[in-house]
Amino acid sequence: MKQIVFFLSALLSMATLQAQTFGTFASAVFVSQNGAVSAFDVTGTGDNLISNVGRPFSNDLGSYHQGSGNLVLTGAEVKTYKDNAANVCGATLYYSIHLVGNTAPFAALSLPYKAGCDGSMFTDSLGPCSGNDQKWSIQTDSIDMTTYPPGDYAVDVYYEIQGSSNSNNDCNETNSIGTNIAVAGSATFTIINDVLPLQLISFTGKTSGISNILNWSVGDETDIVSYNLEKSSDGVHFQSVATVTSNPQWKGHYTFEDPAGQQNLYRLKLISKNNHTGYSNIITLQNAIDERLVSVMPNPAKEVVNITSATAEKAVITLFDMTGRKMKSITTQSNQTKMDLSGLPNGQYIVNYKSAGITKSIQIEKQ
Repeated sequence: MKQIVFFLSALLSMATLQAQTFGTFASAVFVSQNGAVSAFDVTGTGDNLISNVGRPFSNDLGSYHQGSGNLVLTGAEVKTYKDNAANVCGATLYYSIHLVGNTAPFAALSLPYKAGCDGSMFTDSLGPCSGNDQKWSIQTDSIDMTTYPPGDYAVDVYYEIQGSSNSNNDCNETNSIGTNIAVAGSATFTIINDVLPLQLISFTGKTSGISNILNWSVGDETDIVSYNLEKSSDGVHFQSVATVTSNPQWKGHYTFEDPAGQQNLYRLKLISKNNHTGYSNIITLQNAIDERLVSVMPNPAKEVVNITSATAEKAVITLFDMTGRKMKSITTQSNQTKMDLSGLPNGQYIVNYKSAGITKSIQIEKQ
């Protein structure tokens, strides 16, 4: 079968005026559905199929609740061949997840070497092989496809194989299974959200000094267990800031104060009693650190300086000389802190104030 694939590939590549001496004869993607991982075949036939059951990556993967984590792209696999004068040195999966009818950029997932051929069977004991066949595979990634907003989506994939047709050491050629225009495989799925649209009325935020104030209002809280406030600096990678339990005492109105950074993006995750989840819109808060939030007085100083911050939060205050040598260090949780300068030579110094919300350096003079 590999010889047939090889022959057809050569006919379709007349521009090369040379038959390929390395390539692929099977490929698949791995998808976790409700916790069970399966291989979905992109290319290959018969005994060479990676799924072993002929499960094509061209069908609908089903419907999943937003944020449930029940549909995850966990990796991919490629089976390659090469002759004795050739080399295969790597494989890459390219995938794009987008609304049906739209497009989105492709992301790359490198596939490390997994197994070689030992006579007639791969060394991982999974599938037949011959000659210099190899496997390139990863099954431990976690690309959660349920983080997208509700809608109908497509997952497009293609592969690139790096190698050389005339050297055992070089990696100066690329063979492809599909392209970013004519993809090798595509499947669809649907994200649904039965919590958020009906129950979240608003999610807003504002800056206040060195804090961000987040507010949200909810309609019927009967089925809501908790709210998870998530924060990001890039709008892609979010981390949980706090989990707030639904409480009828608040009558659907909630407020949370979070230390501000220069730019913060927030979203709200709603969790229902049946473990369904939904996400709010993403809001962005810009916070320019005010020079007046930290002051050191008097300046010049003789014996003592008073360091004042806008809020009482844990901070480390360090005094450096002009060569960068640390002279003193104080840990405080007050917005008014004294630092004793007695015993220090007269001259110029740097007071460095560092807390969760502020990092600021102020030059002072001791007389």
